[in-house]
Amino acid sequence: MARYNIEIGCVNFRSMREKQLCYVDKTSFIEEFLAPNRPTVSLITRPRRFGKTLTLNMLKEFFDIRRKGTKSFDGLAIKYNHTLCDEWMNKFPILSLSLKDVGTGDFSRALGSLRGILSELCDEHAYLADSPQLTEQNKKDFQALTARQGDLAFLSSSLRLLCRLLVKHWDIAPIILIDEYDVPLARAMQYGYYDEMKGFLRDFFSSAMKDSTLLTTAVLTGCLRITRESLFTGLNNFKCYGISDTRFADKLGFTSTEVDILLKQAGMPEKKPLLKEWYDGYQFGPHKEIYCPWDILQYLADCADNPDQSPQCYWINTSENFLLKQFIEETRLPLSGKLRTLAQGNPIITTIDENITYGNLYSSEQHLWSILYMTGYLTKLPESRLAQIDRTLLPGQTALVLPNKEIRKYITDTVDMFFTENLQKTDYDFFNSFWLPEEKEVSTKLTELCINSISYHDYYEHFYHALVLGLFLAFQYDAVSNLERGLGRSDIIVHHPNMTDIAIIELKKGREKDDLEDLAEQALEQIRLKQYNTPYKKPGARIFCWGMAFAQKECVARCRLVEC
Repeated sequence: MARYNIEIGCVNFRSMREKQLCYVDKTSFIEEFLAPNRPTVSLITRPRRFGKTLTLNMLKEFFDIRRKGTKSFDGLAIKYNHTLCDEWMNKFPILSLSLKDVGTGDFSRALGSLRGILSELCDEHAYLADSPQLTEQNKKDFQALTARQGDLAFLSSSLRLLCRLLVKHWDIAPIILIDEYDVPLARAMQYGYYDEMKGFLRDFFSSAMKDSTLLTTAVLTGCLRITRESLFTGLNNFKCYGISDTRFADKLGFTSTEVDILLKQAGMPEKKPLLKEWYDGYQFGPHKEIYCPWDILQYLADCADNPDQSPQCYWINTSENFLLKQFIEETRLPLSGKLRTLAQGNPIITTIDENITYGNLYSSEQHLWSILYMTGYLTKLPESRLAQIDRTLLPGQTALVLPNKEIRKYITDTVDMFFTENLQKTDYDFFNSFWLPEEKEVSTKLTELCINSISYHDYYEHFYHALVLGLFLAFQYDAVSNLERGLGRSDIIVHHPNMTDIAIIELKKGREKDDLEDLAEQALEQIRLKQYNTPYKKPGARIFCWGMAFAQKECVARCRLVEC
């Protein structure tokens, strides 16, 4: 087989071309980007490792006024568009920065990281320090930014300052390229200084991008579409291109045709079905076969040393999954059943919100599926498989599936663990006590679970409901929620593995620990009055009627056993 010249992790376009590394020609992105009626500020969202960083680096090489005469595009598609190249190629100063390392720790450390990034950006434009077009005050401000000095207000206006200085020096407004724009907010959410970071980024972005005299155009990339965070206040000509949009749909990620060419050149076209099973399945806009480029290149590199190399989980092992894990830990929603449905290759039906914000991240189950969709863990069910859904989708609903075998392995091996790692601290004795029944032991175990699993923010009935239901689902019990039985809807129904016995659970929430005994009895009385157990009465069956009352991190559970 042919051996590709692949350097894993290289995202420097110029270096790739100079070293003649394997490169799939995506320069047609530039033509699409420069189409008429383009917005001034474009936000492009895609999952990690789909080529966002390399795309921005390609734009930098193409537009940078200091790269005049570059041969990096020789032989590539864009070079044949002579009119466009004459108008745009190497005609603009560039401000290019990545925010991927901003945010770990606290707000002060995050700002320190940003100061370092801006200082390096100043070093890249060190010629400004001696520019005859700049005033002495301009030069002092530039030197202060280079030296990582200045207060918060100075830092928040620093991007605008650099735009002003470049306009003075070059007499033309610059192009801004910002990679991983959403990472600082994600980290701020993780480490607890979200509001401070949101306010800072709003000033940092909007101050530089709302003045058309200081900006030719700007491109930002990231994973989530968080435009409603008001980060771009005052930007009238702003457009976000997410994974559902038609524009740029085939420009990030490899198309089926591009993978065919790579495999043919490598002398192993027979590998296509295997790679399709493992790494295909993403749907961006109208394109229904998009492969993860990171996976394909990693596999080709491994095959050069071992032609019999089996596919590996390359993409999953590079991703930061703290948002997903934190979502599950914060909400305690009983989602493991749907995750198992996905792992079995079946779709789930939900509503997707591509404008989700970090501020309301944990407010609903819908947001989890939206996050998984936008970050590459889920994709839309192909039209060819819609017939398998036994009901018509309602307006606004979407059928989602796992895109490929790599993600299915991750969901099976990892995500379910997120749900069970705290629940497993509650040992199997809980279930023995539950079915005996032993009220004191069940009360004690549920109290311990609350202490280990919830915070004071979670003292709502639906959290306790989700916690108890999730406990049974995590240990593979057949359990359902809010099922209409008798004269109402019981909170939780749990089937014993013997398929004869059954438990009916009614939950109540109180304010104080002293309320719990009475509330547990009220729950049992509700089961009796509403006749929740009537449909389950059959010879030989035992019906465990449980009343569970919660107040803060305390639980009292009472049981009435009905033997038929």
